[in-house]
Amino acid sequence: MLMKKTILLFLFAVIAAGTGAWAQTYTDVSTFQNLKTALSAGNHVRLTSDITCTEMLTIDDGKKVIIDGNGKTLSGSGNRAFYINSSAVLALKNVTIENFDLNAGGGAFRNYGTLVLDECTVSNNHTDGGNQGGGAIENGYGAYLYADKTTFSGNYSSEIGGAINNYRGSLYMCNCTFTNNYTTSSSANYGGAIGINGGNQVHLVNCSFSGNKYGTNTGISDIGVYNAPSISIIAGCTGVTILPSGKLNTYDKGKASLDYSDLDNILFTDNEPYNITLSDASSEHGVVTSL
Repeated sequence: MLMKKTILLFLFAVIAAGTGAWAQTYTDVSTFQNLKTALSAGNHVRLTSDITCTEMLTIDDGKKVIIDGNGKTLSGSGNRAFYINSSAVLALKNVTIENFDLNAGGGAFRNYGTLVLDECTVSNNHTDGGNQGGGAIENGYGAYLYADKTTFSGNYSSEIGGAINNYRGSLYMCNCTFTNNYTTSSSANYGGAIGINGGNQVHLVNCSFSGNKYGTNTGISDIGVYNAPSISIIAGCTGVTILPSGKLNTYDKGKASLDYSDLDNILFTDNEPYNITLSDASSEHGVVTSL
């Protein structure tokens, strides 16, 4: 229990630090052009109406911007929402991100910097074409994704991660919900909700999962592990199925672990929470530790 509280406090501190606790001066915007101009200038913005984004918005290196959604919606029009460069920070609060799609990884977000989502809804975003992961978000090499009280629903991709592809980034998620996301890939390792493909750290705390699938939309796979980082913490989550048959599988000599996890609140199919299988006998075993 102490470990779980420590992780929670850490995540909240990181989110608050990354956003300046949301205490900023905002520019009110009501059109896509206003939004584009304000973000390009590095201004923090507050949405005063729903906006349809007609092109991708890029957060340039060195820019740190906040979007206060004010309960409004940003929707796509055959494009990605945001591309976040390596030294950029984009924080969003109380906004719905929906209906973005692209023939490339990351239907709504391609993140190489720092992305913060607080009390957001990310829904019905997807990637088109073959081998395109992260229906909503591709968290790229060296990137950081922090999310709190955010819902991911109805997102899908053709490869790793129906909602999120953590592609060698770091992932910190607290109190988030993943519902009815899926990958069209036939591999359960790719993850209907989250695909883990390398990276530094993956921390999931008090998150819930339901109806996330893979393949022909029939196989249950909430979290897919293709090549996991050495530190993966899943604590206090519910409804989690990590690949078929209650097994934690790794592929391509990946390493996966459930360190400091509250196994009482994690649901595995076939009641085999301690069954870890590896696709390659030379792979390194992960560790399962109960709080």
